[in-house]
Amino acid sequence: MGSTIDRRGFVKRIAGVGVAACGARSLFKGEIYAAPIAKVGRDIAVAKQGGPFENTVAAVEALGGMAKFVKPGSRVLINPNVSGHLPPDAAVNTHPHVVGALIKLCRDVGAGEVIVGNFNNAKNYKIGKMNEVAEKYGAELKPLGDKEEFFERIEVPQGKALDYLLVTKDYLAADVLINVPVAKHHTVSRMSLGMKNLMGLVRERRRFHRERHKYLDQSIADLASAVKSTLIVVDANKMIVTKGPVGPGEQIEPKKVIAGTDPVAVDVLSAQLLNYGKEDIPLFRLAYEHNLGEIDLKKVNVIERTVGKLS
Repeated sequence: MGSTIDRRGFVKRIAGVGVAACGARSLFKGEIYAAPIAKVGRDIAVAKQGGPFENTVAAVEALGGMAKFVKPGSRVLINPNVSGHLPPDAAVNTHPHVVGALIKLCRDVGAGEVIVGNFNNAKNYKIGKMNEVAEKYGAELKPLGDKEEFFERIEVPQGKALDYLLVTKDYLAADVLINVPVAKHHTVSRMSLGMKNLMGLVRERRRFHRERHKYLDQSIADLASAVKSTLIVVDANKMIVTKGPVGPGEQIEPKKVIAGTDPVAVDVLSAQLLNYGKEDIPLFRLAYEHNLGEIDLKKVNVIERTVGKLS
């Protein structure tokens, strides 16, 4: 596996213009986009036994701290899972305290603009209490809905099931993408984790589910080959283990946050929470074949931190 994957090299302009996104100006809209660079490392942090906020802070610190990923003045996009219509305790959405911790960590190192946003609507953000943490810690909340003007077409150079994506412009304009899935059961793909959570940044998600989900796993691998996360932070504080992804379902409470930069390895490690191995979920092999990360956890360094919940 190569140590660095450059997101700029994958992003192209609308209508097949093919201008690289690194500092490129849209020929049609006059906007400047510079999608972030993702550096894939071998360290994965697992913080456990604290609350969602404390576990998140400990996991990021174990990787070297937020300053390793966010530079002063950086524009940061945080992509949580807010697809469910249930409150935080239902464990179908990313816990708001995980997102709150990430906003605070970004602010503490001098981030310029911090956006929490994807295709989900304002109602979901309110139910999930994302509005509360955004206001408390200083982020802009952008529930985009499915409005065409918020998205731009990019090509998928390595795509096997998808040749293009309509991606949120906030992703294209960001310096940093922090992908923040909640780990949970999924009736089709077995689990919803980091790579699948990137679907929150695109329109036309029906293309992923065509022909009775026949191409879902390959489509997600294609998506992850074109849309790169700077940092992945998996909320595994509470999880639904049945009736996912929308729930409500039976729950377990691992009290963990898992963080890293390798999208394959982070997902493989997270899948172990439901006793799935690397061969049990087809997406993992497809993403590995896309050269997106490491599938063999023996080749990664897992850093564990045990933290206590602050009173």
